[in-house]
Amino acid sequence: MRNLVYFIIIIAVSAYFAATYYATTITIEGLESEYHYGDEIKFAATVRGFGDAVPAYGVEFQSLDYPGMGIGGNNVMDGTSTTYLNFPLPFDKTINYSHIVNSQDDKLGQYIMEFRTLGHTVEQKVTLVS
Repeated sequence: MRNLVYFIIIIAVSAYFAATYYATTITIEGLESEYHYGDEIKFAATVRGFGDAVPAYGVEFQSLDYPGMGIGGNNVMDGTSTTYLNFPLPFDKTINYSHIVNSQDDKLGQYIMEFRTLGHTVEQKVTLVS
């Protein structure tokens, strides 16, 4: 009987973590496919899910033409620690990002934008032209 109780607890905890992970969605709005020098790369990422909210996120633009190079990245911790002891509630958070493209730091070419949070990553291709 004791083993059955442990088994049920393990299944319930696993279901909880799976539900909070798979219930998270990320939507990117406003990101163009092409930018010029002087343009502002600006978009909003809406994160919806079930759990404790968004304690941290990262934005990277990795060059496809120059490995190891990127433009205007951002990693943010908002000071909120994730705890799974609170009752999980639905959340909906919009994160705004912007970077002005400049000719001194940013190289022309194709980039992959990666937005990461809560174990999820959304990628979109962006091209920087003159």
